[in-house]
Amino acid sequence: MLTLALSLLAPAKAAEPMLEASLGAAAFSLGVAARVAPGMKWSLWNQPDNVLFSDTFLKAEVGFDLSPVYVRAVPKITFSPLAVLEVSVHYAGSAYFGTFTGMVPFDSPDAPYTEAFFDTAEPIPGTSHRVGGNTTLQAQVGPIIVVVWNDLERWTATPFEGREGCCFFEPERELLFAWEETYVGVGDVLLYEVVFDKAKGRLLRVGNMTNYQTALTTGDELLRTGLLAAYSPDKHWTGALVVQPYLISRQWPDAVPPYIAAQVRWVR
Repeated sequence: MLTLALSLLAPAKAAEPMLEASLGAAAFSLGVAARVAPGMKWSLWNQPDNVLFSDTFLKAEVGFDLSPVYVRAVPKITFSPLAVLEVSVHYAGSAYFGTFTGMVPFDSPDAPYTEAFFDTAEPIPGTSHRVGGNTTLQAQVGPIIVVVWNDLERWTATPFEGREGCCFFEPERELLFAWEETYVGVGDVLLYEVVFDKAKGRLLRVGNMTNYQTALTTGDELLRTGLLAAYSPDKHWTGALVVQPYLISRQWPDAVPPYIAAQVRWVR
């Protein structure tokens, strides 16, 4: 216990500026999405030889997201007291343009909304606000990486012309949301890592990712699982590909076509 206490009391390093930028594309719902997230990061316990305290930090950032569906600002604070644990809280304010699948109103939470429905649907502009938190557990044993996480968010959405019906389709979560909604998401990743050049950070990670998410008020839910592959040529750049058949989805009742997304990310 004394060793643990002394480790936690070790002085933290000075704050370091950080910047993350990404450009992604998904086959459905959102299309192309860009993100920029400047912030500050403080390394904490300064215990590089201790597996539990080797990479602990406090991070504050503000993300700015832009897609054909919405523009969004997301202030976020992440605390990692242990190398295997991250806890974060965030707020997100969004403005929907009234395009594609953004903020399509529905009269009933049981209404069908297959992809064919959106070909003739009329999305409306509006805003949404959400507050939430995330807990992530992660571990690596040799080349095997395991990550498990959960999200909890409270959403409030309002069309510019006033609320109609009971709910709306939220394209990022791919769920039917009530205007006042509680969202829960859980997921896990199991990866195998191949390191080509440790000093440069050149590596390949391949494995499986599973996502389950639900809207508690409407009862809508989604489950998909499948391939996740990520290649990093150095410590700054990463390219990722996700291919996940839908196991539960009212929008996509069949496993084919699957959810397909790709992203290129740069971190400094």
